[in-house]
Amino acid sequence: MDTLLSGGDFALDALGRPIAIERERELFQKVMLRLVIKKGSFRYDTGLGSRLYTLKGRPHPEQQALTLAAEALDGLGVTPIKAEIMPAGKQNIRLRLILEANGKRRETEVEL
Repeated sequence: MDTLLSGGDFALDALGRPIAIERERELFQKVMLRLVIKKGSFRYDTGLGSRLYTLKGRPHPEQQALTLAAEALDGLGVTPIKAEIMPAGKQNIRLRLILEANGKRRETEVEL
């Protein structure tokens, strides 16, 4: 069981208590954290995160995005199936991933 995050902080219920999550919601919260955190930037666990941020400025990075996403998600039981890169402003890119976990596919987007 984990605590729901929202806007970079704990999400709270109507009584001001943290909201607990589990199963698929917990798994995909972990997925998002691993994808958006720059690998090596979290002092207490330098292995946490991904190197997806290195894709900026590279031509046709979809295949490399799949490899880097798989590296970040190793051990979670989640497999990236497809990656699509979209522009998101002058310096950022938006990565759309199709992920598979427990026989189900799910789409998610990450801005880098």
